[in-house]
Amino acid sequence: AVVSTQSRSRYFFLFCLHLQTKPRNMLAGVPDGEQQIQLRLIAEDDRYKLDQNVFSMPSTAAPAELQNIIRNLLDEDDLELDFRVGKEILQVGQTIGKYCEREGLTGERILEVFYSEKRSFPDTPEEVEVEDWVGGIALTDGWVYGGLYNGIITRVPGNPTRESRTSSGISTLQVHEKPIKCVSVIKGEGDVIITGSLDQNLAMVRSEADKMEQVFVLKGHTETVNCSGVSPSQHQLASGSWDTFLKVRSVVIFLVKCFG
Repeated sequence: AVVSTQSRSRYFFLFCLHLQTKPRNMLAGVPDGEQQIQLRLIAEDDRYKLDQNVFSMPSTAAPAELQNIIRNLLDEDDLELDFRVGKEILQVGQTIGKYCEREGLTGERILEVFYSEKRSFPDTPEEVEVEDWVGGIALTDGWVYGGLYNGIITRVPGNPTRESRTSSGISTLQVHEKPIKCVSVIKGEGDVIITGSLDQNLAMVRSEADKMEQVFVLKGHTETVNCSGVSPSQHQLASGSWDTFLKVRSVVIFLVKCFG
């Protein structure tokens, strides 16, 4: 059969269109070692940003190879990095090719790989032994405040040393006759600590460098005050109780009286 030039052109156009629209696996039919994948390495911290961040990498590349590239380009021999594709952290030994194959990635697009400095697990925490069970806790840059079940508020330095863990570095103040269930802090010229208790009250405690002093008792709940919180403006205090009420108070006037 004779096919006209017009028909051949039409068939060729449809064939090209088929090639363009048919999804292709990045790795389909290409032997290991020959597969190349385009990567864009994106720093999640600008300190480690690369000027040129698009690379053609073998599919056998794993986090160690990616890390070596970034180390060499940044001249950071000791830099330890984690790599993320989408929501998944690439594990040691997990290759880019295996990830693409498993996810069925199609098309010749650039794969975006995010990297960030590896975070080690925290060291063993400093420990401070207190007098009773801890019912609530709040932190500022300088202090850790713990509300205890014996009704005492305990203040410990935020970065405790061997010396500050002794009685000379810890301040205490009796503010309730029953267990403290929650602790909040209002940050201003000085700290104002809010404690809620089984005695149905909230106490406001002024915390200064050398002492703590109770300045107000806030009443109104008829059952245990179990939780409290302070607004970002530091002007409002909310408290919740087993009495099924959530109360919101303005504390501006209290702060003025605390610090003049």
